[in-house]
Amino acid sequence: MGIIIPIMIFMIPIIAIISGTYIKNQELKLKNLEQSPVDKETILQLKQAVEDNEALQERVKNLEYIITSMDESILQLHAADRMDDAADKVTKLADKIKKTK
Repeated sequence: MGIIIPIMIFMIPIIAIISGTYIKNQELKLKNLEQSPVDKETILQLKQAVEDNEALQERVKNLEYIITSMDESILQLHAADRMDDAADKVTKLADKIKKTK
């Protein structure tokens, strides 16, 4: 019995320190929750953003399919038009250079 009383005397301040730290920790957690609340509106906005993202991904996939499945002749036609435009530009530039001489 003689040892139990001094141990209990020293345990009281240790328990007070531990419990005070625990209470402060819980108060900080509560304060952090109050500062960054996650309400129903935020959750709905997040769900809507996810749905929009999925829809946009589907649209991009469709566009990629359309672009990659275009007929080669159409693609070559556009490439030929660009080459003709480039040739015209070079010719015009050469004419301007000749005129300035």
